[in-house]
Amino acid sequence: MVFRLREKSDSDIICVGGGSGMAPIWSLLNDMAERSIKRKATYFYGARTRKDLFYLDLLQQLEERVPGFRFVPALSMATAEDEWTGETGLITEVLERNLELGQIETQAYLCGPPPMIDAAIPVLIRKGISEDRIFFDKFTSTGKVE
Repeated sequence: MVFRLREKSDSDIICVGGGSGMAPIWSLLNDMAERSIKRKATYFYGARTRKDLFYLDLLQQLEERVPGFRFVPALSMATAEDEWTGETGLITEVLERNLELGQIETQAYLCGPPPMIDAAIPVLIRKGISEDRIFFDKFTSTGKVE
């Protein structure tokens, strides 16, 4: 699959990533910035703990380069040492809490592990995004884990 922005639209964008799913979405958002694409985009990113988050400074800079861009990181296993004040829980729970109903014109781009993608799609559909407006890349392992 080629993970790219569908450009025949000026609709809002919801991005959902987890783990190494950051890379394709990071690329998509940077491409939007470099080409001055002015579509409102919100990026929900799930990590286990604060040490699993990265690119935070760069994502903050991206908020300055892409009008209407918002980054929403969430920790599913936050500990006291994380000193985390942001969103917590599985990224699908964060989506459920933060997305309004009626997202009919919105496009969604998802990258990450299959269970995350499989859990996020029904949430997006409940919020009004039709399946034909949900684009995803499931990351699977290529080797046997021993």
